[in-house]
Amino acid sequence: MDECSCDPQLVEALETSGGSLLMNYQRLETLPGNIFCKIHSKLVRRIFGKCNLIKTISGVLVYVNIVEIYLPSNRMTRLPESICDLQSLESLNLTDNSVEELPSSIGKLNKLNQLILRNNCLKRIPPEIGNLANLCMLDLAHNGLHQVPAQIKGCKSLKHLYLSNNKLATLQRQVCDLETLEDVCVGSNNLLHLPPDLGTNRNLVSVNVSENNFLTAIPWSLKGKHLKYHSSYLTQLTPIAATSTSMQPCYVNSNNDKVYLPNYLNINPGIPALMDLSARAINLSTYKDSLLFDRLPKNVYDIIIDPTGHCNCCKNKLFWSVFVKSVGHADFVSLDGGVTTSLHYLVFCCSSLCLDSFK
Repeated sequence: MDECSCDPQLVEALETSGGSLLMNYQRLETLPGNIFCKIHSKLVRRIFGKCNLIKTISGVLVYVNIVEIYLPSNRMTRLPESICDLQSLESLNLTDNSVEELPSSIGKLNKLNQLILRNNCLKRIPPEIGNLANLCMLDLAHNGLHQVPAQIKGCKSLKHLYLSNNKLATLQRQVCDLETLEDVCVGSNNLLHLPPDLGTNRNLVSVNVSENNFLTAIPWSLKGKHLKYHSSYLTQLTPIAATSTSMQPCYVNSNNDKVYLPNYLNINPGIPALMDLSARAINLSTYKDSLLFDRLPKNVYDIIIDPTGHCNCCKNKLFWSVFVKSVGHADFVSLDGGVTTSLHYLVFCCSSLCLDSFK
């Protein structure tokens, strides 16, 4: 048995606080990892270290039973791969740091239910984020993200998704697979497009798309949801800028009003493309249950697994060919009550017949 050489007063304070280390506003440059013996280190459950000068969480790794790390307003730029050793961790809050990337090992934190990295320097999120099946809150607002990985659909418990103040041009269609999602905040981005199925989730209550000054349309599926939108101004996107964001213009009514949709789509074709007909046949067949299904070209495999959306009329899956039109507007009044902005409601269908039949 290891001999205990811990300071009795520190042990008493630890036990009195219920296993919490309280180190807020101490101007610490490192987290103390050697103040307790192995036995008492296992009693540490939470670390609170707001507003210090901490550059790494390496000192925390000795506390194997820790469930919460709360270190806003420090100086961290990265997390170690060895963070995966904290298998009891449930909440990680590093708001107001300078974290530039997350290690792929973040996906091994099986009990994590809150990941808060608001106001950091993230440019990308590792696809392993999708392994966090117990994650309930993901707050990545105020970073530099251009997209969210498709693997996010693996976060089967996610309820709150906060992505405001990033550089997103679109929201990944895989977000629509998150059946537990209750609110989404994607305000103050560069959004041009929202996925057709975003509003089909019955649990989704609130969607905030405010201050997306290029956004001119929202999917019909969001009608009836609590939609938050206000914008200081609407800006026309230049053709060059649209190309750089992998978007294409689409005219949605007789007035030639223009919206932007992903450029992999074949919009309002005379008939669906051969690729679509093939994908529809595969989707309806038992071919999906065979080993050959995994040998399909990646673009075909991916879109059958994660379709563009579903037809607003017949509910069939949408692949590459979509038939789109505007069916009215959603009107939003500015915060000062002076300006009303109208966004098109877009209907997405699998055929011209469905488009004409939509009521």
